[in-house]
Amino acid sequence: MKNKSIRISFPEIGWNDLKDLKTVIKSGWLTNGPIVRKFEDRLKKYLEVDYLISCSSGTAALQMAILACGIGPGDEVIIPDYTFPAVANAVEHSGAKPILSDIDLNSLNLDPKKLKDKLSKNTKAIIPVHQFGLPAEMDSLQDFSQKHNLTVIEDAACALGAEYKGKKCGTIGKAGCFSFHPRKIITTGEGGAVATNDRRIFNQCKLLRNHGISEIEHLNYQVCGFNFRMSDLNASIGLAQLQKIQKFLKSRTKLAEIYKEKLQEIKQVHLPQVPDYSKPSYQSFVVLVDESFNRDLIIKKLKARGIETNSGAMAIHTLPYYQKKYGHRNGDCPNSYIAAKTALCLPHFPQLKIEEIDFIFDSLKFLLSRKPLKNIMEVKPPIGKP
Repeated sequence: MKNKSIRISFPEIGWNDLKDLKTVIKSGWLTNGPIVRKFEDRLKKYLEVDYLISCSSGTAALQMAILACGIGPGDEVIIPDYTFPAVANAVEHSGAKPILSDIDLNSLNLDPKKLKDKLSKNTKAIIPVHQFGLPAEMDSLQDFSQKHNLTVIEDAACALGAEYKGKKCGTIGKAGCFSFHPRKIITTGEGGAVATNDRRIFNQCKLLRNHGISEIEHLNYQVCGFNFRMSDLNASIGLAQLQKIQKFLKSRTKLAEIYKEKLQEIKQVHLPQVPDYSKPSYQSFVVLVDESFNRDLIIKKLKARGIETNSGAMAIHTLPYYQKKYGHRNGDCPNSYIAAKTALCLPHFPQLKIEEIDFIFDSLKFLLSRKPLKNIMEVKPPIGKP
């Protein structure tokens, strides 16, 4: 096993998933066309929403949803500090200001208790991220948003198929954004979608997706839009993937349970807490390593054993662009800062074998059983074991 390379993720695409590509190519209609419509209809049915519009990426979905909700210059949008930069960048590109809020270390999601301090007269929306497929605390976030008249846009890029109290993630807020990147639950190669029950948001997204062109009045450019269209080539793969989503989710959950059973033996590893009412999609399996260890060195040591891992997400307040523009300093969001320094994303995908998990576990246990190396943490609030 030591000579075998274990990827952090690997999309499950069979040759049967590509059989419709030939039909698409022979049709001569490669861009946004009838296969895209078919993919949208099936995904809309799966999510049980009124409207769904596909696009070229999850980031494009965020940008469309933000603009379609009327967010722009002078507005502020609360987002989790610990996440992939796409959500912050999408807010920036709208002209609004991303307000970074800290997370709960047990879930790695937005901490509802810390939102009040982020409010201002300019706050217009909250974008909770269902981090790594674990649903955010939507009841608390919805209550807070309703109290302060804020729009909720869900970043469900990692959470297709995840459920919060019986509701699918991405269908609870005003709009939900999905990604079909190769590391997500299903893939179209690249792609994304916006789901909503609001017809106005849907219509606005349709305009934004295709250069602002009205489908009713040909070549009537009503808004300054983008080229965010999904192609029929991508959609044909997505259709085949969508047929297997339950299989993918079942496999990911089974592997996550195996991970959890094994890793609870390692006291230096802190597992995410999953409430009974949440059903994660387990897009990634991320743990926190005890602060006395250098997580980056662990990543290097695991790579030397043929195990690919990474740091999960990022603390946005530590990124040079956001520090330079807004004056953020390391540690402004303490829990996010800890997560960015101690989170370890382990290999997790449907084809992962149990013997590979055994090898990953044995390797991690060995490395964490040794004398801790000097840590690079600057802020060290305690992490409670969930």
